[in-house]
Amino acid sequence: MHNTFRTFGQAMGLQLVRGILPHSIDTYLNAAIIEKCRSILYNTVGNSIKIGVLPQSTPISPINSLRTLYNTEEIDASFENVTDPFQLDINLDNVMIYTNFYIKYENSDKYVHCRFIEPDKLAETLIDYCTTATKNEPIITLSNQNEKFTANIFTGKNTEKITNIKINYIKNPAIVKYDVSGSNNIDCDLPEYLHNEIVELAVKKYNISIGQNIENKT
Repeated sequence: MHNTFRTFGQAMGLQLVRGILPHSIDTYLNAAIIEKCRSILYNTVGNSIKIGVLPQSTPISPINSLRTLYNTEEIDASFENVTDPFQLDINLDNVMIYTNFYIKYENSDKYVHCRFIEPDKLAETLIDYCTTATKNEPIITLSNQNEKFTANIFTGKNTEKITNIKINYIKNPAIVKYDVSGSNNIDCDLPEYLHNEIVELAVKKYNISIGQNIENKT
């Protein structure tokens, strides 16, 4: 990606791109990686709901571009409380965004999908007969308490104990780093077909930054 950065820079008219240091290239690459991930997530969420349009299944999801960052974690919750809401601290590291939650009850081998909603919409959801939480339609919210994420799971009048929680999430992308010795390199962990696009975006960011510096000096 460093070689591509310098090649793209030359092609885009940046004659001094050869003088940029490797750690500076890393900075622009990492900024471009984050921006690309946010763009993919924004487009995915923005296109998920169409008002007044019948939902159509698409053969390829935009979030597929982040498939290398998609992880699943299963937590044994059999030791937790049985009251409603069911509360559990989630201490997963390096999480960019949570996507789905599933729970499993005792004496059952099947996972039940949870509706993941915002805490400020919880009250109106629970008082509505059609949208309230039930055993087969549980609701989960996340809250940040003392720098820890706490999951609150509502299952209605159900008295069965929750034994496992499965969490799907997208992790933060790797922070790329070029090591001159070659022993401690950290590569980009996004799909390879996105690398050229990321490098081109990084070069544009570099171009903007040196353009602003030149303008400030003049």
